[in-house]
Amino acid sequence: MKLIEAVDLVCGYQGINVCGPISLELDRGHVLVVHGPNGIGKTTFLRTLSGFLKPIEGEVFILGSEPKGSVLREIFYLPEQVDVPGPLTVRDLVEIYRVLYRLPKEEVLERAERASRILSIDKLMSVRLDRISQGQRRRAQLLVAYAMGRRINFIDDPLTAIDAGLLEGSLASLLMDLVLDGAAVLTFRDLNEAMKKAFADLNISYLDMKKYSLTV
Repeated sequence: MKLIEAVDLVCGYQGINVCGPISLELDRGHVLVVHGPNGIGKTTFLRTLSGFLKPIEGEVFILGSEPKGSVLREIFYLPEQVDVPGPLTVRDLVEIYRVLYRLPKEEVLERAERASRILSIDKLMSVRLDRISQGQRRRAQLLVAYAMGRRINFIDDPLTAIDAGLLEGSLASLLMDLVLDGAAVLTFRDLNEAMKKAFADLNISYLDMKKYSLTV
């Protein structure tokens, strides 16, 4: 069984075709990086794979089924922009998602602590989100994705507001563990040789969305 499968997938919204047709298969341990400039369909593609948007044409299968119902509990989707109440701490944010996914507290906290060290925000776990920088908040969101330990992860532009050079290695380390029994799809606006080098130890493939965009 393929963990993620798209068959002749055309994505869009309100009857407007944005990208496709795209066919792909991701096995256990696989990371797919979707790259290209803004406005060509990366986010629409990610939202369709994760079940937030219905395909205009084609099919999506997650763990062998359509992305709905109980399958959604195995998916974590992190959008490019996340609005969270400022008074919450990083630890509060982890707890909210833990309750939402009905996960064991000890297991989630252990993963959160490990991610906090990798992402260099271990000293910020009890700090309010409105008192840390935008880049630190993004690291906190990546921490949550890791702490939930879902088999399928969709992360839209993980390095938003972060100096890529400071985090590429940390992100690669988190991904390596995250996909041990799963798969992940990430989007990036830009790819450079340093990023590819940081990801070199991953089972990774790249999809250039410019080749599939129906908006350019």
